[in-house]
Amino acid sequence: MAAWAVQGQGFIYVAPKWQEGTPLEHNWINREGSEDFSNLVDYRDSYQPGARRYDVGERGNIHLVPMAKTGLRQLLDWGVGSIQYTIRARTDRIAERAADMGIAALPPELRAGHYLGLRFPGGVPEGLADRLARKNVYVSVRGREAVRVTPHLWVTDEDEDRFFEVLASALAH
Repeated sequence: MAAWAVQGQGFIYVAPKWQEGTPLEHNWINREGSEDFSNLVDYRDSYQPGARRYDVGERGNIHLVPMAKTGLRQLLDWGVGSIQYTIRARTDRIAERAADMGIAALPPELRAGHYLGLRFPGGVPEGLADRLARKNVYVSVRGREAVRVTPHLWVTDEDEDRFFEVLASALAH
């Protein structure tokens, strides 16, 4: 494996109505019978049943399982609802502060609590994401009109203040 290659651990829930769909990834491991290594070269066009058809071919990294298990246990201990509540409070404050700068967001009842799209009048200023990144503030430009802001649980009030200081400075240029 190349030094730059990334292999990770991921999870997906696939609703039963989508479990027989066509996957985006076409590899040997998501084909029917691929778990039978004695017939490994007996390739088939049909896919694994159910959600297994959506595997991307990197399920052999057993070393990541303990970390994934610990992370999932932490999520269950905290509770998804509590996490959403905590992050929504942060995104609501960010939306209010952005509105004071003339930057709009969807109303709370129309957005998820864990991320926020900030919409700039006249579109996202050219080079805004780069100017923010130079100050170690990272956002994702979405289309021509919005910037996605996704705070995590570890984001503090000081981080939020710094975001707005850097944003104001970047918009002034």
